[in-house]
Amino acid sequence: MLALVFLPAGIMKLIRTTAQLAASGLGWVQDFPPTAVKLIGTAEVIGAAGVEIGGLIPALAWAAPTAGVGLSLLMVGAAVTRSRVTPPRTGIC
Repeated sequence: MLALVFLPAGIMKLIRTTAQLAASGLGWVQDFPPTAVKLIGTAEVIGAAGVEIGGLIPALAWAAPTAGVGLSLLMVGAAVTRSRVTPPRTGIC
């Protein structure tokens, strides 16, 4: 499941421009240089590949948990970025 989520997201960050990503709803990319966005996409693709390779090749079983930890750290960074970019909600809704 991790690979199904992270692989397309990473490929999208690698092939689209920052302006295209921002227009598609990823407003956070405007706060980062294009190189950083490409690095994040690369990390997502490598993480997705690591999860799959670790599950398919017994000799590389260490790759799956390593990739999982890497993707978890990536998501912690995403949560921190999101909390800084998104204005706090007001009201009860």
